[in-house]
Amino acid sequence: MEAVFIEKKSGTLFHASSGTEQELDMFRSSFLSDDFRQTYGEPDVDFTDTYRVKRMNALRKSAYQAESDPLYMEWQYDQTETKAQIWRDKVTEIKTRYPLPESK
Repeated sequence: MEAVFIEKKSGTLFHASSGTEQELDMFRSSFLSDDFRQTYGEPDVDFTDTYRVKRMNALRKSAYQAESDPLYMEWQYDQTETKAQIWRDKVTEIKTRYPLPESK
């Protein structure tokens, strides 16, 4: 999955192959010049929201398959409110663990 980093103050984008910490650090360090600091101050580097949404959705999908889908099947088999609540709680836990960026 391609990652897109953004330096928020200057609007500079950088396309990276995977979005590793090493790639993020390399991009961040490219702004550590006197000229940049005089113009913008300290760099503010992050992933773009588009990448963050794709990444969080991929992590959620994996967690749903491994953790909540089996609980859903148990609920479907047992048809009890207790099993339904266990499944719903797990889905909420996964959404909390992998939050999507807030809409602007």
